Amino acid sequence: MKAHGIEREFDQWRADTKAVAALRQNKGPEWGQYEKSLAAYATDLNQYGTLRDIIVRRADRHLRFLLEVGAMALGHSSIIRNPARLVTDGIAAWLRLVGGNDLVQRHRTVVGWMREIWAAVVDAAIEEPQRNRGRER
Repeated sequence: MKAHGIEREFDQWRADTKAVAALRQNKGPEWGQYEKSLAAYATDLNQYGTLRDIIVRRADRHLRFLLEVGAMALGHSSIIRNPARLVTDGIAAWLRLVGGNDLVQRHRTVVGWMREIWAAVVDAAIEEPQRNRGRER
């Protein structure tokens, strides 16, 4: 591998395989649903990954499942704003194994967009009760 210069790629592949195996281990039927959601997300990334308005709507549905519902089904505590590391590493590893580093880069871009949106939603949800209290007075 050193002679062919593929040692780094092999190490990355081995790390990705372990991350996906950690998600998959002893999960049974839950993993099937989880992997279908991962495949749908990967397809959307390939088709719409550069179109922000389209992908954020589609990714919101996928990522909510992958980070929250999927994480709970897989036995990890996770929330959208601070997902479990095992879950985020597993998603990125699965995407890298399926679509390579380009797909992972698109995923990271989309996650950045989603974090902006989720942060704005959380801020609005926190501010609204404060505004209503002012009107009540």
